[in-house]
Amino acid sequence: MKSRDLALVAILLAIGAVLYMFTPNIGVVTPDTVVTFAALAILLVRPKLLPGLGIGIVAGVLGMFFSKSSIAWFNIPAHAIGALATAVVAVSVGELMTGPVAWKPAVGALAYGVVSGGLFITAMLVLGIFPFQVYITAGWVQVLLSTLSSIIICMILYLPAKALYERAG
Repeated sequence: MKSRDLALVAILLAIGAVLYMFTPNIGVVTPDTVVTFAALAILLVRPKLLPGLGIGIVAGVLGMFFSKSSIAWFNIPAHAIGALATAVVAVSVGELMTGPVAWKPAVGALAYGVVSGGLFITAMLVLGIFPFQVYITAGWVQVLLSTLSSIIICMILYLPAKALYERAG
């Protein structure tokens, strides 16, 4: 990755971490802005798989610091695998334009959110922290609602950020 790519990733991860630190719960859901901005960074710089995994590891470390979970350390592998899924989307999926709307950020944010969130809540189930009923009802509802917020934010920011990123390059 070029130094400008690293700088963009660092800035977006920092923005995501700061927002995550100060974002209040909306009902029972806290939008995971670390996921949102990590997905956006990966979609913009389109890293190969190993650098994408590295972005996920850094995002996981940042998410771990602000997690309210009893297994906060599991943010690291969950984010890493989610970022890997988004890196696959970034390099293998076209722009998916419908008129002025880009759908690639929706696919990328969906991949990151469902994979990382799904792994996280499945770990909570396996470790006995969540009973199965909570896993199915509250766990997946939270993952899907948080992912929906990531999709919306990524879809709003992707095209302007991409235009600015390409113009600066």
